[in-house]
Amino acid sequence: TLAHLNGLTAVPLLYNRELSTQLGYLLAASAGLLHRSRNGHEFDATFLVQKYQMDHTFPLYVRWDLIARPLFDYSEKDKTVTLAWQMRYTVPLGSSGARLSWQVTVNRKFHPKIPNYSLMNIPRDPGSTWAFQWGMGFSRRTLEGNYGLEFIFEPIWSHTWVQAVGSDLRPLENFFRFRNWQFHFAASTRGEALNVGAGIRLHRISYRLRQIDRTLAVVEHGSRTGSGQHISERKASHHWLEWAPYV
Repeated sequence: TLAHLNGLTAVPLLYNRELSTQLGYLLAASAGLLHRSRNGHEFDATFLVQKYQMDHTFPLYVRWDLIARPLFDYSEKDKTVTLAWQMRYTVPLGSSGARLSWQVTVNRKFHPKIPNYSLMNIPRDPGSTWAFQWGMGFSRRTLEGNYGLEFIFEPIWSHTWVQAVGSDLRPLENFFRFRNWQFHFAASTRGEALNVGAGIRLHRISYRLRQIDRTLAVVEHGSRTGSGQHISERKASHHWLEWAPYV
């Protein structure tokens, strides 16, 4: 799959400014396997390789005669290579119309270039990420209606850093740890003239940041120091819960 991209809706909000152009591409290749047995068991697996690249260009303004005029265009690049593997297995529970399913997803991401967004201005270029999904779901279909629920756990480990020019030193390193989860529940009933359904979605986001700053050590000594007197460390954690009903 090859897609030419000329804009993503939410990107200007991350910069908190107007973009002149967005230009890039998405290249992806995937392979899959599907097996259905006579007793109703289903198994499918998918492997994906994807490359995403985008240039975000926006003007920088200078004030002249009390009028803001564009001085020149500045560009931020966004590059990510993803290797993903997903497996799902579904088992029928007798003849009651109930089904039980499991899902496992593994993502390995490489970030050669990460944009410096205004809303999260953390130096973090380049980096890599491990992202997982472990999920379990249950559903049942009857003559009167359907209902189902699922729970998904999403642990993520991300490591990004600032690379010193002409050196293998990393003046700044960021270690992100996410522990997110999702819960979905929905039910519906069938009537003679009307079908009614409702559900709820819960999504909890929780992450911790551990940042190691060796900037002074690199500037003053040009190498890593063993004493640790020029190395600082900070930690931050945030979490919140999003929920939404739907009908």
